[in-house]
Amino acid sequence: MLKRDLIFSSDQPILDLIFPDDNPNRIEVLEALQITSYERERDHWVLGASTKLPRKGPIERDLRGQLDLGIDAMSAVFPTEICNLSISDSGSCRPNRGVRLSEESNEVVAEKKSPPWITATGYFSGGKFFLLVAGEDGKLRLFGDNSDPTVTVPDFGDQITSIRTNCSSGWQALVTLRGDRTKSDSVQGVEIRDQKLLVVTQALQFEGPVLALRRSNRRPGLEPSSAIAIVLNLQTGIYEVYRLTLACSN
Repeated sequence: MLKRDLIFSSDQPILDLIFPDDNPNRIEVLEALQITSYERERDHWVLGASTKLPRKGPIERDLRGQLDLGIDAMSAVFPTEICNLSISDSGSCRPNRGVRLSEESNEVVAEKKSPPWITATGYFSGGKFFLLVAGEDGKLRLFGDNSDPTVTVPDFGDQITSIRTNCSSGWQALVTLRGDRTKSDSVQGVEIRDQKLLVVTQALQFEGPVLALRRSNRRPGLEPSSAIAIVLNLQTGIYEVYRLTLACSN
């Protein structure tokens, strides 16, 4: 069963959110021009430090961004810029030369025969690594060892991520359904079984489009146990961030 918990909301566009130490009481929130820290005290979030991003180019109309963590650094990736921040300096931004907002690098996807793609995620099943790619044509492609896709599935959306759980094979991917940013959306869990991609949860409905699906923890060496969904609530105009987890059926 796929479950959701509302963890944060704002009337300003939220591009990404992470739990930097896999600590449920601390978050980093990415907006178009800054990264802000929050800590939970009882039932509310307390504003912490805010870091302005030294962006040089114009802000995109299509607001998208992704936070990535290193050992001693953090980067914010936008469609047109990449900003690198470290504990030793105030950071710098440079033009984005084709790096996609994805959990897998361009180089990993380039090894596969995939048409133009939006995002990709990797995970393990049966001790083997698999790559799941969301194409601009609305199809999901599953790649194993070979460069050709093992499975191609139509009519899914452009947002995918993967998490490590205690259910079934141990890894599941979360995918949006195909739609646009003017309608409500939903998320489903899928899993690899016998080289096939099978839906393993019911669709979890949201009150607007799912703008991004991401692992909630991206620090190297920590397996992602949950994901986040960033949703624009079409009724209220509020940006909402949900933590997504999977509960195993008996």
